[in-house]
Amino acid sequence: MKKPSKSIKKQAHREQDRRRRKEAERKHRQAAEQAEVQLWKELEPLAQGYNMDDDDEFIEFASHVMHDSARLFKEPEFRDLAFDPAEAMLAELGSFNATVPAPEKLDQLPDEEHQAILEDAQVRAVSRLVTPRFQRDLLNQFKACRQRLKRERKTNQLALASATEMLLRNDSRPIIWATCGILHEALSAALETAFEFQTAEEEALKAAQAIQPDITQVPDLEKDSPAYRAFWRAAGKTPGLTEYLEHFEELGVTVFEMQHDLNAQLGMELFEPEEIEDLVHTLTENMKAQGVDLDGKSHERSKTLVSESTFSDVIKAKLPPERFQEIVDDLDSIIEEGDELDEIVQRARVLRDDFGESDLPYWENHAFQQLCLDVMVADVLDSAEEGQDDEDA
Repeated sequence: MKKPSKSIKKQAHREQDRRRRKEAERKHRQAAEQAEVQLWKELEPLAQGYNMDDDDEFIEFASHVMHDSARLFKEPEFRDLAFDPAEAMLAELGSFNATVPAPEKLDQLPDEEHQAILEDAQVRAVSRLVTPRFQRDLLNQFKACRQRLKRERKTNQLALASATEMLLRNDSRPIIWATCGILHEALSAALETAFEFQTAEEEALKAAQAIQPDITQVPDLEKDSPAYRAFWRAAGKTPGLTEYLEHFEELGVTVFEMQHDLNAQLGMELFEPEEIEDLVHTLTENMKAQGVDLDGKSHERSKTLVSESTFSDVIKAKLPPERFQEIVDDLDSIIEEGDELDEIVQRARVLRDDFGESDLPYWENHAFQQLCLDVMVADVLDSAEEGQDDEDA
């Protein structure tokens, strides 16, 4: 008898795998439907008085549920619900920098608008911390919480937990999850810990300042200097502070690199390719004329020159006031027409605010200089990569 060919065997295995996947999907859908039926049954006491088929009433119901879910934070199943303090602090800073106007502008707004802006920034901060793993863990915690509340016949708390879980399961977008009150409780707890660490950091810095009075912040400390060692000895007396500072620095580097990358992406939209090439060429020629070694021997001096008068002169010469205004107008268009949750749009808003806050002329504005520099560096790196690809070919 002739044996089945390898291709026939493979086809049979594929068919078996397809049937298994379809059966697993069917069971998953069935379990999800049964779970949803159970959730609706448990939340029924909370839904009384609402017409759940009416969109406006359902939105009002959902809003109340997400707000009131903060009361569940103290349930034992959520005891381990926590955000990393360093990540929470950077999320808070990033969100507020991207969406909240400068204090003097914010204080001029009506109280209601003022409060709405701060609440929106808080929601966005939470959304930055909502990862798929976090979502899976939290849903499991809700399930365990509901099971206990049901056993204990705590109908009202069960209804709130079931309604919250139902809303979270039906929309996995982080920005929607970030409206959940229980997550804001977790953020507040993480920020409280972060503020405690920052206070301890300030106290530890005093030990360094006793040796080196001109030091104002930790990055100013020279590694292995007496002041540096004094700081870390003092920091080590607060449990968790060393780990917090190291993690915060690592995250800060990542955020810093991301900002440069976003600047480069924005710059590619705001500047013409020929304009970027002209800026790079002019800056290079100016630096050569000043005797700067561009082969790397005087790298530190090159960075200093780029950040001071040479770069300002190049920007002033190549980007006249009317061109700067066109760039600002294009930036405004990106902000107004883009998705407000897009990182590019959020970065555009930060830059736009930074452009307007300084009293310096635009060619000396640090944020505009950094935007120009980042897009120029990206252009040089892209050109070098293309040149290497041509050589390899």
